[in-house]
Amino acid sequence: MTEEEKNEMLRQYYEQLARNGGCGSEVIMFCIILVVLFVFGCCPCKKITTGTTHNVSDSVEIKVEKYTEYIHDTLEVKIPVEKVVNVTEDTTSTVSTRLATSTATIKDGCLFHSIENIPQTLQIDYDKPVEHETVTQTSSHSETETSVQTEYIERDYTWWDKTRFYALYFIVAVLIVLYRKVIFKGIGFIIRKLVT
Repeated sequence: MTEEEKNEMLRQYYEQLARNGGCGSEVIMFCIILVVLFVFGCCPCKKITTGTTHNVSDSVEIKVEKYTEYIHDTLEVKIPVEKVVNVTEDTTSTVSTRLATSTATIKDGCLFHSIENIPQTLQIDYDKPVEHETVTQTSSHSETETSVQTEYIERDYTWWDKTRFYALYFIVAVLIVLYRKVIFKGIGFIIRKLVT
């Protein structure tokens, strides 16, 4: 490519820029960035998601209680028959048991003394221990089910969201005013293409 051809291409480029009002790729890129910020910048809804859970629980509780209770009672004891015999040459003799009868006689110059128990039942009072054991069994069954629900709750815009919206509107208005010739030419070109 010669020097003349390069100069000619540059001249055509600058003429085209002058016809378009100086609108180049920089402005187009700026507009694309603004549109992307506008599209992804708004988030007026808050999403709440709840999950599904299914819980089943079974439990068995066994409780054992042991205690001793003392009950007042009477015990009956049979006393065996006892016989005690004492032979002595003396005139007096003493023989005794806890529960007995005594008989003393003199025969042929000797004192004959005998003692016998009376057949009976002896009653003794005491506290009798009684062991108790209580077994308690408790069982429970619980079932819980939670379902999934997604709920969109609309919320107010934050001050940052509002600032971005107003800034975008302002910038778009300024661009329309600055590049009105290019916009009107583009609209005219589209209308001509649609009509013909």
